[in-house]
Amino acid sequence: MDTTGFTEDQVMVRETIDAICSRFPNTYWQRHDLREEDPSAFHAAMAVGGWLGIALPEELGGAGLGISEAVMMMQTITESGAGMAGAQAIHANVYATQPLAKFGSKRQLEDTIPNIISGRWRTCFGVTEPDTGLDTLQLRTTAKKQSDGSYNVTGQKIWITCAQVARKMILLARTAPLETVNEPTKGLSLFCIDLDKDAPGLHMRRIQKMGGRAVDANEVFFDNYKIPADTLIGLEHEGWKIVLHGMNAERCLIAGEALGLGYAALKKAAEYARERVVFQRPIGRNQGVAHPLADAYMHLEAAKLATYHAARLYDNSKRDTSIKQVAIGAAANTAKYLAAEAAFTACERAVMTHGGMGYATEYDVERWLRDCLVPRIAPTPVSTDLLGPKRDDNLIYLAALIRNSAYPVKWDTKSWAGTVANLLMSGQGRPRTDRRWRLALILSTVSLALLTLRFWNITSTILPGTIWPTTVFHDEFDLYKHLGHLSPFFVPSNTPQTLLSGTPPGCTVSKGFLIHRHGSRYPHPDELAVIQSLADYINNNSALFSKPQAQLPDVWSFLIGGWNHTLGTDDLTAPGRKQLFDHGVALRLEYPDLYTETDVLAGDEDRVVESARWFMDGYYGRDSNSTADLELVVENGETVSWITPHETCARWDSSLGEDLLSEWRDVYLPPIRKRINDTLSKAYPGVNFTDAHVHGMLYACAYETAALGVDSSPWCRVFLPEEILKNEYEYDLRMRGFSGYGLPGDMGSVLGSLLVSNATNFLQQDAGPKLSLGFGHDKTIALGLTALGLASDKSYPSTGPVDPDRAWRAAKLMPFAAYMFWKRLDCDEGERIQLVLNGANFDLGPTGCESDEYGSCVFDDFLGTAKVQAARNLTHGDARWKAACH
Repeated sequence: MDTTGFTEDQVMVRETIDAICSRFPNTYWQRHDLREEDPSAFHAAMAVGGWLGIALPEELGGAGLGISEAVMMMQTITESGAGMAGAQAIHANVYATQPLAKFGSKRQLEDTIPNIISGRWRTCFGVTEPDTGLDTLQLRTTAKKQSDGSYNVTGQKIWITCAQVARKMILLARTAPLETVNEPTKGLSLFCIDLDKDAPGLHMRRIQKMGGRAVDANEVFFDNYKIPADTLIGLEHEGWKIVLHGMNAERCLIAGEALGLGYAALKKAAEYARERVVFQRPIGRNQGVAHPLADAYMHLEAAKLATYHAARLYDNSKRDTSIKQVAIGAAANTAKYLAAEAAFTACERAVMTHGGMGYATEYDVERWLRDCLVPRIAPTPVSTDLLGPKRDDNLIYLAALIRNSAYPVKWDTKSWAGTVANLLMSGQGRPRTDRRWRLALILSTVSLALLTLRFWNITSTILPGTIWPTTVFHDEFDLYKHLGHLSPFFVPSNTPQTLLSGTPPGCTVSKGFLIHRHGSRYPHPDELAVIQSLADYINNNSALFSKPQAQLPDVWSFLIGGWNHTLGTDDLTAPGRKQLFDHGVALRLEYPDLYTETDVLAGDEDRVVESARWFMDGYYGRDSNSTADLELVVENGETVSWITPHETCARWDSSLGEDLLSEWRDVYLPPIRKRINDTLSKAYPGVNFTDAHVHGMLYACAYETAALGVDSSPWCRVFLPEEILKNEYEYDLRMRGFSGYGLPGDMGSVLGSLLVSNATNFLQQDAGPKLSLGFGHDKTIALGLTALGLASDKSYPSTGPVDPDRAWRAAKLMPFAAYMFWKRLDCDEGERIQLVLNGANFDLGPTGCESDEYGSCVFDDFLGTAKVQAARNLTHGDARWKAACH
């Protein structure tokens, strides 16, 4: 989703939540959906960052942000692939706490809010009943006051999300009979109650449902369930006014969640339409496929405006008393309706775009289609009567606001919704002639065409003397996944993509062996010198660059002010520290049964040692130094280690493969240099960037990203996708040349054998710790893959052409913070072994064993393959070692 027009806080929230969600790939949600398991690890991860209190005041321990930021958070969660399960795991903690934060007593706030924000307690929202539906004022659950001030609750609630795992419920119940009050809004009270499943008078039944199956939905039965007097929120009988603060927030959040589902589905559909070739062309080139998706995109964009308008109204009402709850309710229900409809359209069309594969769970769109029915049904349903006019309870609500004197509406003409409403009510704004309708039709058609171009990420080349560009379709391009071994960490697809994710059914992980690369770092001194040469050229020619003679392309405008960098050398960067800390937390949450207090091994190099310590802080907590010992492995020519085996190989040198890099640079850099100089020639006559300068630009893109994060470097924006891909090939050649299949003779397999031997020996042992933690370099992982014959290619020419389907891609195999996690599985039918590389399953079949649909092999079969036996039979200094290294 384009973030143009959003606030800095909203963009910050989106980026931070996206980083958290990246640790929970689609495979995590597929697995929890299939097993109907609560995503407790995700909930815990959100709690660690304090995000459960995003819209709660700072004085209560919250972030002090608004529902606008909370909507962005929920949209980002569903858009990440988590779907409604990810949203429903936490959203009641956001909206249900709004009335509590505003009207709760001091004791309620001090006792409840901090425990919800920390994740210790979870909460649910108890409003919906089986016999009243939207007609909340008619609800039948009662809370009868007793002589001691307590209440006895009797009645039934339904579709209560997360009640099985919740400690608290925000409960709406009738404290005065309906027939005794002069208005139906009176006589309702709101409570914050304990859900004590062992107490008399409380019973729950989980509902088996269609979508969002990772989170529970329940019927909750009360039979004289006793709650204390101090559970009352605000004044007795005034619960309706109080609960609206939660209901309106709920509708804003659910609208955001629907948007995320829709955008996720369209992204997946677009990717598939570009990749799926039928009749010798991508199916996305057919208007019958492209136009429905573009239409769905436009509806999402429109719903996005309504959603964030409603959220802004909600937030502004806290400062502007002229904004009434009824206006917020109108905006929130409008947003929820439009977003639910748009999401359903997008998800349905995504499934249809995939054809038969849209029915397969591995493509996720069927899960999102099931999920997107939730915002259509709850909290107010969207239903279409094919035999008559559309009936929708959101529309009924809005219509009631207009016609019912009990709900007088004064439309806010300062808002777009108010303006449109006034036009509709007065009959103004209608076109005076049919010509306007024809013009509108023409403009709509042009807009659809332009949106189609934008949606399909079409790059254009304007031909001389023409208005319309010729177009070439490209895959949706994320350059940060194509920076080779300098890429920031990301979870790739399984290898091959047809593998299923997760652990095979009937298997549990009994032991794990982890080897982790250090996180993002600053450049090596020789790389920094290339970057500095670029900066010197720009700043030494400031008279040229500060006064362009013609209009500069936007991506180059930063040159006017000159350019400098703040890069150091070699050390771990802030994103690198975060990567390792997050991975430590994620491992602890994903595999709690493997928890081990044992020695941690790390190569004795500053960035590796610091990476290990940040990981330990995430895994063990702040007492990590006293919980586990960090054992350093000296990196020199005398210390034998599987972490740095190349150090004791006399023939190995970091310059191996450099000749191939020079050959490839001679091929790909000159055309880029020419394009850049030609692009800038009118603005900067005489500009003369060299091949070395272009190389510095590419390094600056990668290392400013490593130091400052994604989208931080202006240099990343100046390159075309095909130029980034050619630069990626250079990084791949480098890793292959000095730590992979490009090493001379048998050296790669020999050096990687030490890792394979250590990993398999550890996994074989039944006694001892369940988990081994080791930290090293990209070379460590690369050599291990080479020893097993994994990610190998038949050819890898140093002068091209570049094979886009090559197996050896450093960005996927060994980016910054890469990890290789070997799992021993105890299964119903015996022991198996599985490799997880950077969070994705990696097929072990190429080693010679017979792998299953999860990429795992029978452990004994894997040990019996020729490659594994060769690795386990090697000893440092034996004849095979000497042949490779001396």
